[in-house]
Amino acid sequence: MHAAMGLWQCVMRGSFLVSWMLLLGFGCKSTDAAGGLDQAVRSCSTALSYAVEGGDTHSVYVAGDFNDWSTSTHRMKPLESAGNYGIELDLAAGNYGYQLVVDGKAQVDGHTPYRQWRNGEEVSRLIVGDCQQPALELVNAESKWDAKKGTGTLDLEFRFVAGNDGVGPEPTSFRFTLNGVTVGEPRFEENSWRFQLTLDSLPAGRHAFTATLTDQAGREAGPLKSYRWVEEAAFSWADSVIYFALTDRFSNGDKSNDAPVAGVSEQVNYGGGDFAGIRLALEDGYFDKLGINVLWISPVQANPDAAFTGDYGHLTTGYHGYWPSEARETQKRFGSLSELRLLVEAAHQRGIRVIGDLVLNHLHRDHPYYTQHKDDDWFHGDGSCVCESCGWEEHKLDCWFTGYLPDLNFEEGEVVDQMVADALWWAEQVGFDGYRVDAAKHMRKVVISTLAARLEEGPELAGEAFLLMGETFAGENDHDEISEFIGPYLLDGQFDFPLYWATADVLLRNGRGFTSLDERLAASEKNYVDPSLMATFIGNHDLPRAISHANGDISDLWGSEAKTQAWNAPPSTPASDEPFERLKLAYSFLMTTPGIPTIYYGDEIGMPGAGDPDCRRMMRFGEALSSAESSVLSHVRQLGKLRRANPALSGGKRLKLFAETDVYVYARYDADSVVVVGLNRGGDVWQGDVHLPSVLAFENGVTLQDALSDSRLIVEEGKIKMALNPRASAIFLKTVQP
Repeated sequence: MHAAMGLWQCVMRGSFLVSWMLLLGFGCKSTDAAGGLDQAVRSCSTALSYAVEGGDTHSVYVAGDFNDWSTSTHRMKPLESAGNYGIELDLAAGNYGYQLVVDGKAQVDGHTPYRQWRNGEEVSRLIVGDCQQPALELVNAESKWDAKKGTGTLDLEFRFVAGNDGVGPEPTSFRFTLNGVTVGEPRFEENSWRFQLTLDSLPAGRHAFTATLTDQAGREAGPLKSYRWVEEAAFSWADSVIYFALTDRFSNGDKSNDAPVAGVSEQVNYGGGDFAGIRLALEDGYFDKLGINVLWISPVQANPDAAFTGDYGHLTTGYHGYWPSEARETQKRFGSLSELRLLVEAAHQRGIRVIGDLVLNHLHRDHPYYTQHKDDDWFHGDGSCVCESCGWEEHKLDCWFTGYLPDLNFEEGEVVDQMVADALWWAEQVGFDGYRVDAAKHMRKVVISTLAARLEEGPELAGEAFLLMGETFAGENDHDEISEFIGPYLLDGQFDFPLYWATADVLLRNGRGFTSLDERLAASEKNYVDPSLMATFIGNHDLPRAISHANGDISDLWGSEAKTQAWNAPPSTPASDEPFERLKLAYSFLMTTPGIPTIYYGDEIGMPGAGDPDCRRMMRFGEALSSAESSVLSHVRQLGKLRRANPALSGGKRLKLFAETDVYVYARYDADSVVVVGLNRGGDVWQGDVHLPSVLAFENGVTLQDALSDSRLIVEEGKIKMALNPRASAIFLKTVQP
């Protein structure tokens, strides 16, 4: 997660942070010579450092734009600690590419996530700020919850950092707004130039604030924009349950903005869904009933008004949102920026985080960036290399998804800076808590690392952990391709496509057996970067619907013919109960295994569909549902609340207890609780003994209660006698006493 830290702080928190601050040219010094004061003043000196493991002696130089890339003029001097080197540079404010040259070999500087490209080679990037400009830093923000009062308190502390001339702050100029309202009288400490505020009686939710200040010369420090959550229980992304709402197809809350494009099929036209529809569902408690605490919405930016030729020659609109045609405007058919904010505020009032869908790889050709920069090396080629024909993998970094979606060239620093600035603007303006990053493998990592770094160092979004969840469409064995985008100053996690293929085959299609699924689970646990946040799923907007797989309507696991089927033979709602039972079983697995379960809108009712665009039908609610669909919805609601109420299901260890072709039994456990899950995909009742290893700490005579039924089991001689109905699951709970 990308939790921001102040750039200006002079308190040393470890060598990484020191190098990070100095690298950006925001070095600080204390004016303690005038009487032991703790007043921070900016330095105009930019320091770089390098550390060698083991304390060995080396020759270390810096080559960059500031010395015409000379490898022999700027040598780092050894510092007091063995193996540590440093150099101070006097540089004007600006951007500089550079490399470290260690024993004659050039390399990027591992102390900074900032990168840029030079002559086709990735180098480090040094951003030097204006040392004359004062700044305002958030040095402390602590929230507390009072259970008796049902309200919270927020303690904030800011510090003024003077420009290099040492001009101090004008205390009376300090202004602070909370959620847009001017509040509070700060306590000012002259000796340290610090401002402190205590805000009481705050309701639960996300509280955004802005602080501004001028120095005694009239120069503005700030504005500093940040936020903090005040809530009863601490939130963790690892404990999330995500719901993905495709805005246009979820719910029509405001018919006044409906505007389908003439001459376009309903399947690929604007369907009327909007921000108001999602907000009304929030206010009605739809997501609360599912146990959802993270809402992911499709791209909100404007898409072109006209239709364009899509698959198989059909005219298609940008109803999905993935064809951005404006940088900082919402899709008018979804609603205004104000209406989007109301949606996000409604979620935040319920403790639900909101993830935006970030499209960085490409733009629509109608976008001003393309019309202004199509001849400025901002884009790859002229569109003659379309991914479908020239190779999704062979040209994954430069192919165009279609002839009207120019592919951005992130070897150009201006492109990186502009796209990152836009992403930060949306996050700050709307109040997003994270992003789902579309098409991660089709971009240079420099844009992801720059975005992650900017989120980390603020100050625009300085605050809580901001999630970056990537989407890399990958095969069943492509864990490495997914992992390479996860790590410090990259993505926090990705969608677990390798596990999806096995889940769909075993639980939806009745293909390979549970022993194979157990192996795929183990592969996910073993092969991803640790720590990482992996999102698990049984359907999304690019895949055939889960219920249609379960009903045998999709010819193969990969959906090879599903796009053709979407137009020629779209599947219907299953006529029998069996596909719905398989879907319930798949959800029981999804909600009780490691990862962040992600529900694609409509799958919670068993909505049918072939490939894109048929997997994006309009959502149905309430009385429009059949008894079978309502049964699935009830099951998913039960599972969602169960997962939220039992931390072992989200953060506990997994232990296989029994696995054969049609039956799978496993435990999830932590220091406080144990959950035993049984799945039977077969058509007959299964009965058998399940041995319980000592690590689960079950004592003889302990009773286990199935959370999905009235069934109970008693532990006898380290085992339980389990019975599972056909195509059914059981989730047995037992609380471990301290």
